[in-house]
Amino acid sequence: MSDLMISKADSDYLGPIPECNAACPLYETSACGQLHGEICSPIANYLQELAIFVKKQKHLTDKDHFFVGMHIIPQYRMLCKMQIYEMSVTSMVRMTDKGSLVANPIYKEIRSTVDLLLKLWKSVGLDIKDVPGFDPPNNKGKGASWFEMQTGKTRAPASPDRKDKK
Repeated sequence: MSDLMISKADSDYLGPIPECNAACPLYETSACGQLHGEICSPIANYLQELAIFVKKQKHLTDKDHFFVGMHIIPQYRMLCKMQIYEMSVTSMVRMTDKGSLVANPIYKEIRSTVDLLLKLWKSVGLDIKDVPGFDPPNNKGKGASWFEMQTGKTRAPASPDRKDKK
């Protein structure tokens, strides 16, 4: 049994959380929580923090909570998956068939998801600087990054298959 306690109400609000599996880039790291066979602990932890934050927003109406549950939470679930995948990327750039270097598309997807989340939060009257996991340069110390929230560490460990690892 996992030490992650997700209530029935939280489970309904957060939606499905993927199971931990060996194909995940975090599987053999401390960020995974070593709860193999259970739900993905980094995603579950992050979404739980997000749910706690949303519940504290007393100005949100039932309609706002429905909007958060149907539109914002799923975007965060996707963002978490993209950030986990990004940890396995061995190079920020790739070469096209014609020899041009282009950025790995995961970075564009992460940026566009963050931009969408900015707009979605504004639609319910919240500033993203107040949301857990958002720590821009001018907000230092007011919020931990996604990775810091999961591991207590300040930066991601090098992936075992990274070429720049010493």
